[in-house]
Amino acid sequence: MCNPVEDINLMKRVAVLMEESVRSRQEEVEQMRSELKPLTSKLVSARQSSQRPPNVPSPAAHAQTISKLDAKRFKLVKSIEEGEGALNEKEAEYRRLKAELKELEEKDVTNDVELDGTA
Repeated sequence: MCNPVEDINLMKRVAVLMEESVRSRQEEVEQMRSELKPLTSKLVSARQSSQRPPNVPSPAAHAQTISKLDAKRFKLVKSIEEGEGALNEKEAEYRRLKAELKELEEKDVTNDVELDGTA
């Protein structure tokens, strides 16, 4: 019925199988760890590269800066247009005064004014 030698041999085979199973699992764990190391470094690198550098503004700050620059540009354009308008007015006044001066220089005042002898 029960043979103690067979039981001992069975126990030894089970122990050997268990040791082989433990060794196999340890090898698998070591293999996975060795594969995990480069992946971990890649993850760290990818995580760092995905972060916004400190010198780059956030999207909200960028939008705010763009808005401020647009407002400044609008003020500058308006100022330039006002300056050009004032320049055009002054040029027109200059041309008018120049024409008026030419007319006055060409006009013979001796005919228009009577000389009185009292002078």
